[in-house]
Amino acid sequence: MLKFTRLAATVSTILLTLTTACSQGEPSQDASVTPASPKLTTSPPSRKPPKANSASPTPSPTTQPERFQEALDTGMGAAVIAQSATSRDDWNLVSTRWQTAINLLKTVPQSSQNYPTAQKKIAEYQRNLAYAQQQAKRVPKPTKTASLPLAAVPKPATPSPSATAPTTRQPLPSSPVTAPAPGQPSASAGVAELALAKHLKKVGAKLYGTYWCPYCNQQKVLFGEEAFSQINYIECDPRGKNARPALCRQAKIQGFPTWEIKGKFYSGLQTMQELSELSGYKGDRNFRS
Repeated sequence: MLKFTRLAATVSTILLTLTTACSQGEPSQDASVTPASPKLTTSPPSRKPPKANSASPTPSPTTQPERFQEALDTGMGAAVIAQSATSRDDWNLVSTRWQTAINLLKTVPQSSQNYPTAQKKIAEYQRNLAYAQQQAKRVPKPTKTASLPLAAVPKPATPSPSATAPTTRQPLPSSPVTAPAPGQPSASAGVAELALAKHLKKVGAKLYGTYWCPYCNQQKVLFGEEAFSQINYIECDPRGKNARPALCRQAKIQGFPTWEIKGKFYSGLQTMQELSELSGYKGDRNFRS
């Protein structure tokens, strides 16, 4: 009986060891499954690379300086054409070029380093555009004046260089600009123009220009010869009379005409009223134009 009891105890211990071994084996199987789950999480990171590609469009700002330079080139072309413009079609072409240059300058964004210069150029080009449009309206129609200028041009052509060379007006392309010149009232300055010119001289104002610039010559016509003789005019082209290009380079002049008044620079053709405001002129303002 004692042997049977010991045998039963031995069998029970063997069964207990078998059951504990199975219970330990099950967690080991779960542990082998769990490491497999991280393999499934590797797929989402594949979505991140497209964000890196989205940064590729950044090179687009490099196109802005090209548009800015294109605007300057177009404006320079308009100025060159204006030097020899004589007909309405010529001035219409000049107007078109100025308008194109203005439109290109308006595309320069505020983030561009050229934005401040573009805004100044827009104001300058708009003045040039207005002048070109005015000249286009003043030029007579070709059908009425085609025969007259052809017959009249050869005669004034010979005396004009000697007569106008001292005043640097021979480059003026448009007859309407110089049309008032033959009359004595237009050649001599008015009272208001003369007073303004003396005031500009007193405050140290300077006018930078070139002999071939039509807008510079138009500025002279607005004053009249007598009044303009009071203006401190600086010729920037070395080929011009009494040229002082070194002063123009020192002042960093980029366009003509350019006024320097009280330490500030103003580019483009200026009216008598504008010059009065800029210089603080308080005298007679009954200007002829």
